[in-house]
Amino acid sequence: MTSKHTPEPWRLADHGEIVAGTLRVGFVQPLGKNGILGATGQANGLLMDAAPELLAALREALDAAKLAAIHEHPDTADNLPWYAAGLAAIAKAEGRS
Repeated sequence: MTSKHTPEPWRLADHGEIVAGTLRVGFVQPLGKNGILGATGQANGLLMDAAPELLAALREALDAAKLAAIHEHPDTADNLPWYAAGLAAIAKAEGRS
């Protein structure tokens, strides 16, 4: 499955911008004094910065974990709570929830 979001890498740039190459893909608030990110804005920006990689890693982890779960519990692999939670997080990131 391919994502429709702007391809990574994303990075947190000056003044709260989230950029992918030369494209601004987001903006983080709140800014602190003199337009510099405060601690909360910095933390939010770093999370947004990592979002594409986190989404890709979750997809890969779920695929690998499901294969292992099917081997150990073939009748219940689709009913494992962590698997459902991972699928729900991916659906949310893709606007399907």
